[in-house]
Amino acid sequence: MLYVPNLAIQQLYQLAYDCQELDKVHSSNFIGAMNIACYSQSRILDKAKKSLKDVPGASKTIKIIDRGLEYNARLKCKFSTMVEMDGSSDTSLDIPTKLLLGNAAGSAGSTSTYEAERAFVHDF
Repeated sequence: MLYVPNLAIQQLYQLAYDCQELDKVHSSNFIGAMNIACYSQSRILDKAKKSLKDVPGASKTIKIIDRGLEYNARLKCKFSTMVEMDGSSDTSLDIPTKLLLGNAAGSAGSTSTYEAERAFVHDF
């Protein structure tokens, strides 16, 4: 087999790799923001629940706050499992140093076509 370094394909692999890395950063930022929002909301709901503790007739409001706290806990758990999944998955792309181009067992007539295509890709 004939291996030929090909700049255009290497650049495409580099772009795919960069996009994957950016996706990881964006995902991490989103999960971090959601964790902060859940934490802040839980603190606010806890303060509201404590302030309503001695208020007569506030049992329905306290139940609603408890449901909000439960929802926050489930949401936080969901995002923490997303963080674990992102950390454990190894989906990184390796940038190849040598790339296989076409069929190396081509005929003599296809050699000129191969060279023309190679020059085109290189110039591109």
